Amino acid sequence: MRLAGSEGLVSPVDFLSLAVRMAWGTITYLLAYRAVPIAAVASSIALILLVRPERWLSWARGQSRIRQLAGATILGFTRPTTRGEVEKYLRLVASRPLAAVVYLAVSHNLTIYYLLLLGPLLGKDVLLSHVIGGVAFMLVAVPLVGRVVIEPGDAGREPPPRSDSCSTETCGELVRFTGLLLYGSLLGGTIAAWGLSPWAFAPAKIARSSPISQLLNAVLGGIVSVALWMWPVANLFVGTYLWKTGLAHAGLVAFFYASTVSPQRLRLYAKVMARPSAARFAAALATASVVAGFVTAIVYRVFGLTIHYKLIPKQLL
Repeated sequence: MRLAGSEGLVSPVDFLSLAVRMAWGTITYLLAYRAVPIAAVASSIALILLVRPERWLSWARGQSRIRQLAGATILGFTRPTTRGEVEKYLRLVASRPLAAVVYLAVSHNLTIYYLLLLGPLLGKDVLLSHVIGGVAFMLVAVPLVGRVVIEPGDAGREPPPRSDSCSTETCGELVRFTGLLLYGSLLGGTIAAWGLSPWAFAPAKIARSSPISQLLNAVLGGIVSVALWMWPVANLFVGTYLWKTGLAHAGLVAFFYASTVSPQRLRLYAKVMARPSAARFAAALATASVVAGFVTAIVYRVFGLTIHYKLIPKQLL
């Protein structure tokens, strides 16, 4: 199906109608996998209730790099990514580059939501790409962030208060997931409607040279992620339709991991750190997201891996 209009023009009503239909189609498609969305929410809530953060926070703040890695991974995997939660834990681990990067990467893109939902939305090939991209992002970002002298900002101010009530956390996570699902679906549906419009083009064709195209798409994916104020969970659905409209492989990976430098996160970094430190910290994460996208595309090429569901062959290196 493709939108058609006189002289390539499409009425706003037709465009919005198609966007809503595509969004609703995504939601009903996921609901067909009854166990998957339910398991995603239930597993997340179970992790919040069962895994208490104090021990893992002490590990993330310790001197052992292995403990930092384990503590930050578990914190990121089990804690919700609300503004208050991210600010609280980032304040406490900001002096540990390894812990700070791992916590942000895992909490924003490698939680139970992604492991369960990426398969139905984009397939196991993209799930593998997502994990490889996450590892590459962390390997690049840790040394870059390590060069940043973190000066505390807003030092006398405590993080926003958070209730320790299990029922509050449970309801909050359910509401948050639902809201981000709707937001991501509607935004993804809008991108799908653009992809079906007469003026759509595949970003993977942005250059004739495949490596240059991948690099340009990595930059483009990062820019789009920041411009759309991408939140975790919402970026799952938006990324799905960016891929289906022809974003190159490197661009998809960069899109996901650039959510760590979305405008709402930039404001948070400026609260946790002094502004010059926050700017350098964000620049390191942005660079890492672009490099991780390009590296993941190279890894797929070198090892003969592929993504079977794609719009055009040029999406892969």
